Amino acid sequence: MEFKLPPGIKTVDVTPRTMLPLINLRAALHATLMDPMGRPPLDVLARKASSAMIVVEDSGYYTAYPQWLPELLNYLNQAGIGDEQISIYVASGLKNPPDKYLRAEYYSPEVCDRVKFIEHESGTEGSFSKNGRTDYGTILRLDDRVRDAELVILTGGIKLHPYCGFTGSHARLIPGCCSADTTFSNQSHLWDASSHKRHPRACSGSLVMNPVSEDMLEAHSLFSPDFSINVVVNDDGEIVWMQGGDAGYALRYGAKFIEDHNRVEMRPVDIAIINAGGYPNDSSLYRAFASLDHAVEVLKPGASVFWIARCQGGEGHREFCDMADLSASSISDVVERRPTFAGATALLLKQYAERYRIHLVSELDPERVSNWGITPHESLGRALSHGLPPHAEQLDWLVASNSSNMLLRAPVGVGA
Repeated sequence: MEFKLPPGIKTVDVTPRTMLPLINLRAALHATLMDPMGRPPLDVLARKASSAMIVVEDSGYYTAYPQWLPELLNYLNQAGIGDEQISIYVASGLKNPPDKYLRAEYYSPEVCDRVKFIEHESGTEGSFSKNGRTDYGTILRLDDRVRDAELVILTGGIKLHPYCGFTGSHARLIPGCCSADTTFSNQSHLWDASSHKRHPRACSGSLVMNPVSEDMLEAHSLFSPDFSINVVVNDDGEIVWMQGGDAGYALRYGAKFIEDHNRVEMRPVDIAIINAGGYPNDSSLYRAFASLDHAVEVLKPGASVFWIARCQGGEGHREFCDMADLSASSISDVVERRPTFAGATALLLKQYAERYRIHLVSELDPERVSNWGITPHESLGRALSHGLPPHAEQLDWLVASNSSNMLLRAPVGVGA
């Protein structure tokens, strides 16, 4: 992110600690498969099965599958399960699965040529069966094809998420391969009915006492998949951390790894220049929201925000888009009745636009941006020239090159 600031400006430039890639990825993969956390070695499990199902993320997040998924197939082959007995289940949840061209790019042409792919269809009647109920009241209805698979291996990338704290392989069940009603039940826990707003623990970087995350992990325990593989990918698309075994254990260790590298404490600022970090973080306005949500933690009241998010895919989620013309109060009424991630994101974006002066540099239709209460711009230079407050050189600034992947926090006792 290169740009020229007015003279005399002193900024706080925030970048994550360097995440170095694993030197020998094949060796790291084999090591964690043979000595996993909380599960028997994968080869021991595979020798007892005649077939396997690998549950993968859709293309909404980058998990570097081409770097390690072919070798996972090789490992299963060596344990006695051939390619013809291995299937890849694309856990796309409520979204459409990637088309065949994107599939080859995301999972590798080799994997697409070697094994069969199965697509999730959340609206298919009669293909889901009850697998228990969580303490939060969510009835877990899983795709029968996953439930009946002989050996189930969940995979996923651990990343920050604005409501469940962190994503990971546990999210392959909810929302990945469950019914729509199960997903909506889980998402409803983001809302605190007593305060009529987002639950204070349903936010990025939060696992403990986060009702959304705890509900997902309990659902994972109800199904108890055979194995999981979690990875952490840096901003360059390199795998920096990998752990096999139990998804719950791996999630906690992976989340700590991310927090150790990407958490930054700083005093609140008057002006913030934030970048969503490029594709896929800024593929849509809905996806880019996380980068703004993270920055809000260190903004003073009425702060000016210059937000860079390409949004080449438009606004994103249909439910989210449909709320652009509504007031924050009207959206709040909708979310109160039926809390969803899309509705909560629309509400928070409207509320942030009321609290702060937000300028968005994107490819979106300017009129659509304005409907959110946000000022649209074609370039950062133009945004700065039109949007800087008086005496900007005397104010506190923040520059974050990829706030999607950063946990920005004000020190304890210092309010924004």
